Amino acid sequence: MTAHPQTPELAPHYYRDNFLRLCDTVQSQYGDILLDAEQVRLDDFRGLPFNAQCLYVRLVSRAGPWFRESRLHYPELGPLDDAIEALLGSGFAFEPAGLAVEELERLYTRQELQAMFPELPANAGSASKAALVESISELGLDEAALVHAAGALDGQRILAPEGLELVELLQLLFFGNRYQGLTEFVLEDLGLSRYYPYKLEPGNRLFGCREAVAEYLACASLSDRHYELTETGDAEELPDLGREVEALVQGVTKISVIRGRSKTTQAAATIRKMLFAMVKDIRVIMIKLADKLHNMRT
Repeated sequence: MTAHPQTPELAPHYYRDNFLRLCDTVQSQYGDILLDAEQVRLDDFRGLPFNAQCLYVRLVSRAGPWFRESRLHYPELGPLDDAIEALLGSGFAFEPAGLAVEELERLYTRQELQAMFPELPANAGSASKAALVESISELGLDEAALVHAAGALDGQRILAPEGLELVELLQLLFFGNRYQGLTEFVLEDLGLSRYYPYKLEPGNRLFGCREAVAEYLACASLSDRHYELTETGDAEELPDLGREVEALVQGVTKISVIRGRSKTTQAAATIRKMLFAMVKDIRVIMIKLADKLHNMRT
């Protein structure tokens, strides 16, 4: 019989170790483009108690944004009271001032929602969850009243992790795209993929400055918007998005005709002034620079 290789066993707190690896690598390679507040935030994370660090990484790795305290169970961490208090006290997590009915629907079962609002009609108990949620909406309660009702049900807190934008930025700088995340490290831990260490010179980084990150995200938002409009079949807004993208393409085409034959500093400054005078959207120049960089690398 052929022996099958055993799947490597993950360390109990592998996710925290991987998150710290992500932070360390980005700070080493991109420390110059991280904002001071972001650097301080990463230092603050390292100063959290061990279990609070672990819980934070667990939360940012899950689909949220809201989580019920009573539904958080991680055997390797034991009781979570102290960790939750540490996250709330340090600003790495927060409790909601209010919740929409749709959030309650996601967080609670039909039976819990029924118990949460005893003022509902008597026949609401036999209705579907969707119909029950509609009945709750018809009560006309504001979001603060809804979150108060939720807290009164079991006395447990609802919380969300703070700083998801920074986590997304760290992943973008590490992987160079928006679709890979902390799960990739788990695949490596299991031996299914591998990331080889290498020295990245500043001139060869994907993002040379913070502005390049902002422009990448701006262009990516156009792609997200196109996908959203296509999926929903919104025929009214698609033309507007198309005109915006067309303007970017025309801008890139327009500046492509500029040729600088002189390599003097004065000539370079003149070309730079021409570029900024010809385009109305800075994303045009960023797209062109990205194209030039790609051509140089390939």
